[in-house]
Amino acid sequence: MGSTVEADDMIESDIVSIARHYDLEHQELKLIEEMGELADAIGDGEESHIVEESADVILVLLETMVQRGCVDGMFACMAWKAKRTLMRIDAEEADGR
Repeated sequence: MGSTVEADDMIESDIVSIARHYDLEHQELKLIEEMGELADAIGDGEESHIVEESADVILVLLETMVQRGCVDGMFACMAWKAKRTLMRIDAEEADGR
């Protein structure tokens, strides 16, 4: 079994290949479909189904971000939002919540 870095590189390469094959409109419609399937899986509560549908949503979302050329911007935004949430948690804990 290869290292995590090798697996990450393979997944990234696959995402780029898929993004190049399909057009943005196709992938955005696919993303909407996959998000609906994830919502259904969450409603069902079956963990394996949630994992599978989450993977589908994340993959197609990343493909659309590649197509738009904004993967780095998305990850920067995610990092900022995570930090903001941690600051909110710190403030809640300081207030005794």
